[in-house]
Amino acid sequence: MGIANASDRQAGPAFAPGTGPARPAPAPYNAAAQAGLDRAAAETNPALPGACCQPFRFVGDNGSMTGFEFLFTPGRVTVTNELGFVRRIYTDGRKIDPDAPESTTGNAVGHWEGQTLVVETTGLDHTAAYPNERVPGAPEIGPGASVAEHIFLAAPDTLEIDTVLTAPAMLTKPYQFVQRYQRARDYTPEDKSPCVKNDPLVDPVTGKQRFDLTPPSDLPPPPG
Repeated sequence: MGIANASDRQAGPAFAPGTGPARPAPAPYNAAAQAGLDRAAAETNPALPGACCQPFRFVGDNGSMTGFEFLFTPGRVTVTNELGFVRRIYTDGRKIDPDAPESTTGNAVGHWEGQTLVVETTGLDHTAAYPNERVPGAPEIGPGASVAEHIFLAAPDTLEIDTVLTAPAMLTKPYQFVQRYQRARDYTPEDKSPCVKNDPLVDPVTGKQRFDLTPPSDLPPPPG
């Protein structure tokens, strides 16, 4: 069963926030990427790459923590979410441009195989953090990263995205995972932003919080 029927393609089906499951297995990070994650995990107050309002950058996830929708127009599928993310997938027959400059959403070209949208995305911002900007120690995806997707409806209200992330500077091998989302027919997307302008609690240089998170020495252990 495909991604949408004719009426859906005109309406632009919305998918509710938070309905995508966690990835089934850890990404196959290389030693350098894993070391950065481990160092951050050991810190009391690690730097957050996205704490100072980095833009949403596509690295294989259209925004599982926000509502998002598909807009269908001739020759193009547009994906938007509630954080202002706009991803343009061109279905007009063009080929991937090997010289396209890097951008927050990359250079996405797709085609239809029956009711499945097959997409290849290159030109991703090599400084984008994976899996997202708010994970302490999240490594950059690095140059030459690409994402391949098969997007379809597994059931009338269940969207499935079969994804393969290739990031030779970050991963030891391509990372394959499946994302599933439930359609929310009565859901109205809302514009929102996690950013706080001039947030005094975050140092804009280091990306670290300015208050001390060290637990007091006399803090009793948790129950149980």
